[in-house]
Amino acid sequence: DSVISLNHFKGHELTGFGGAIKNLGMGCASRSGKRFLHEVSHPAIVQADCTGCGTCVSNCAAGAVTLDSGGKAVIDHKLCTGCCQCVAVCAYGAARASDGSASVVCGERIAEYTAAVVRGKPCFHVNFVMNVSPNCDCWAHNDAPVVADIGIFASPDPVALDQACVDAVNAAPATGGTALTDKSYPGRGEKFGHIHPDTDWSATLDHCVRLGLGNREYALEKN
Repeated sequence: DSVISLNHFKGHELTGFGGAIKNLGMGCASRSGKRFLHEVSHPAIVQADCTGCGTCVSNCAAGAVTLDSGGKAVIDHKLCTGCCQCVAVCAYGAARASDGSASVVCGERIAEYTAAVVRGKPCFHVNFVMNVSPNCDCWAHNDAPVVADIGIFASPDPVALDQACVDAVNAAPATGGTALTDKSYPGRGEKFGHIHPDTDWSATLDHCVRLGLGNREYALEKN
């Protein structure tokens, strides 16, 4: 058997960005595996920033978010599955993903799941760095692309591939009027960490290297 993956490269509320590794590790996991990958995330509501609009309440599939007596959103972590949909839909930045440690643990688990999927098989991976939205594709909505379309990247090494794509996004000019520029982006440098400051995507790639999945070094060949 062989593995060929086609991946939309975009931002992600828990892992910083989603590319080949996230698509393989999360996408190929069983339902219980997906729960295991998400369970480390415990989103929180910053009460001072919450307007009580109720968008997070109506979008929580687990029914974990309610409005308290003061009209502020609160999360019942006994019900929360860690999907971070509340983070994706909050227009005021009040819903936050867990601290960086959760992002690191989730990313390392995704790396390990990816290793289980690809190890011992011929592999080839293709990332579409187009319509680079700030959030995960799981939801029925998203925000405008944070950069203009860059192109299609491909490699048998998913680690080098994701590194090349994130470097290309970081080198590209930011698109105005997006989730990126709404957060006072300085105009250059790291983009996904600016959109999702409680994430650490580099931890995922580092763990992939430790697992022997590939390398972060690469050379671009344009066709």
